[in-house]
Parts: sequence; C-alpha cells; structure tokens
Amino acid sequence: MCNTATTTATTTATIENNVTFGTAGGSSAASKSNSVFTALSHGFRRIDTAMESQFWYNSTAVGEGLRRFCTSRKDDATLLRDCMDDIHVTTKLPPWELTANVSRVMEVVLKEKEEIFGANNTSSKLGAVLIHAPECWKGWHPNCVGQEVDLFGAWRGLELGVAEGLIMR
Repeated sequence: MCNTATTTATTTATIENNVTFGTAGGSSAASKSNSVFTALSHGFRRIDTAMESQFWYNSTAVGEGLRRFCTSRKDDATLLRDCMDDIHVTTKLPPWELTANVSRVMEVVLKEKEEIFGANNTSSKLGAVLIHAPECWKGWHPNCVGQEVDLFGAWRGLELGVAEGLIMR
C-alpha cells in the first residue's frame, strides 16, 4: 500500500489499460482514502473495492479518496462529475446478498454507488459489479450462516442496475 507521507512521483501518467488499484486490506479508513488518492494522483484510473466493510474493504473511504482527488483538480461541479466519470470503479456483491429479491440487490448496489460517488451524484456509474463468491461457506464470514444464494436472482438485479444506469453497460 502506498504511504503518501513517503511516496513522491517525479512524473505522472494516466494508466490507460486494465491495470487496477486494489483496496483490500486492514488499514484504517484514512489510510485507505489516502492510498486511493495517491493511486489516482499517480495515474491509476481503475479502482477495485467490494461491498464489505467489516473485514477487508471500505467503499466510503474509497469514495472519499476519489472525491478528494477530483475536487483537488476541478473547481466546477460539472468538471468534478467528468473526473469521476473517467474513473472506473469495480465493486463486488457479497454472497449473502445473492438473493432472488431483485429490489434488495438494487438497494445494495445503489447504496454502494452512493458511498463511492456521493448521494448527490446521479450521473456517475459503477464500472462493474462482480459476484464476489458464488456461495456462503460456513465460517467464511459472520453473514454466511444458513444463507441460501440465488445466482439467477442476483444476476437479474444486477441487469436491472445496468438498465437503471447504476452500472456501466
């Protein structure tokens, strides 16, 4: 993980391929936000996170780093949205949310989008939403207790997220 106190870049180039900056790890929210800010400052335009903040990820901190990066370069609300739209954020739907309840899947995706891009940002879309794991294995996570998954139902919910403009096509 980058430490913004000791990392210096002499040049910055936008990385225009599928190289992605991952955000898993046990660091604090401030450290994670700083890491995302630093990665974006050094040219990354793809960020990976997940909808799971108890152990590995923190989408709110990822969003804070993203917004701080964009606001540090843009002083106009339209330009700020353009900056956010240029950054591809991949997230993951946890197995305990793999449900036939399409409305629940949409609710979870909308919450994630708002945590990353801000509740008032209606134009930015999640770059991709992956199914993090196809099932809940006993002992893998506290939410994986007696959990039935419905991959088809979750897929329908994610397809609706694309149709509703929450996820890129």
